[in-house]
Amino acid sequence: MNRVVISTLLIFGLGACNEKPKNDFIDKTEKQNIETSDSKYSTINLQFNSPTVLDSSDWVIYPLTLEELEETETGFKSSSYDRQYAYWNIAFFNIETNQTRLLSDSLKMLIHSFSPISEWLNKSAQRSGTNEGFISYTITTRDSNSDGKLDFGDSKYLFISELSGQNFLQISPDNFDVIHWQPIDATRKIIIQARRDSNQDKNFDGADEIISFVYEIESQKLAQVFSSDFNLATKKLLDSQWKKKK
Repeated sequence: MNRVVISTLLIFGLGACNEKPKNDFIDKTEKQNIETSDSKYSTINLQFNSPTVLDSSDWVIYPLTLEELEETETGFKSSSYDRQYAYWNIAFFNIETNQTRLLSDSLKMLIHSFSPISEWLNKSAQRSGTNEGFISYTITTRDSNSDGKLDFGDSKYLFISELSGQNFLQISPDNFDVIHWQPIDATRKIIIQARRDSNQDKNFDGADEIISFVYEIESQKLAQVFSSDFNLATKKLLDSQWKKKK
């Protein structure tokens, strides 16, 4: 009788050892069998670009490659945008808290470039921990040349946000095309060069005037570097010294 009991226990013991551990992973992107109001979006494929891990931060950013969509009877079909490295949004992921968010859930954007700027803030005495610093972006948000589309022919604006993507705001002025910007070490200021459509032809080119600005991050104030009086005096000097003689 004891031998029967022992044999039975051995069989159950071996069976338990051979059981495979359960995989608790759930594919959040798996298609549901139940028809829902969101099912028509199942044909849209989000193109998450290579992630960028932000230094001295818990945040990772994933640019979303821009693709133009066309709605059909069976859903959507997409075509790659006609320019390389064009993004329409950026997804943020916190590696510690698993928090996710978009840079903007309302603004239509063509993102030309983005640059995490945390290194120069390391030199500031005000820096006390991680997740400090900011990200700069050059973005088109307006159809400035009125051709009916948002593309690389429209003006670019300078935006900044925290490393988390929060406090996302435009810091260069409207109706100016940003051509250069640079943070000034230890001052928490940014100098900006932007072109104004001074001849009103809806194009930003060498025929237009370049204006200099300075932006203060703490006060969120933008100011023109050179006053109107300074510019007028400088124009008069240029005219007197370099005007061609007839």
